[in-house]
Amino acid sequence: MGLYPVLALCNHSCWPNCAVMFEGRVASLRALRPIRKGEELSISYIELALPTSERRRMLQDGYCFHCQCSRCCADR
Repeated sequence: MGLYPVLALCNHSCWPNCAVMFEGRVASLRALRPIRKGEELSISYIELALPTSERRRMLQDGYCFHCQCSRCCADR
């Protein structure tokens, strides 16, 4: 178990621009694609290969929010 207060500030997206990487007890944030100036850094809290309805259910059940990211909104 570890505490990573800076990484805890990253919000979820089903189309994240970053991923958390662990090397032993060290965690780092790595860009998955180019990030525009002013763009929010985001990570995924869940498995991204799931269908939209399942992703949203898992986020609601596990994190108490209804995902409104661009991917979920485009999948309507």
